[in-house]
Amino acid sequence: MQLPPLARGDILPPLRIDCNYIKLIAAMNESPNDARVTARIPISVKATLQQAADLTGATLNQFLVQAALKEAHRILEAEQTIKLSEQDAERVFNLIENPPEPNQRLKEAFSRHKDFWQ
Repeated sequence: MQLPPLARGDILPPLRIDCNYIKLIAAMNESPNDARVTARIPISVKATLQQAADLTGATLNQFLVQAALKEAHRILEAEQTIKLSEQDAERVFNLIENPPEPNQRLKEAFSRHKDFWQ
């Protein structure tokens, strides 16, 4: 699959590309750019946004989409990433490599789960 070329003002994709991002790019290539988003804002807010757009060389619409997409990526990345200290990461890896024996409650839960699906 070939990604679309970047145009001036486009946001570069995150370094870590996951399947959802690739699916989004593919969907963008398959559908026309006819989806709309509207918002009512005070004139002063529009003037500020227009000034910022002018400084970046983008249209107001391009600037709004770019800024919203950048914030959406930031939020999604923050919500989909678990950040651990080195000590916590070491503990997680150790537990994965050397899992403890299941206790009685876990055994009972597994039994209930198994019974439920039979």
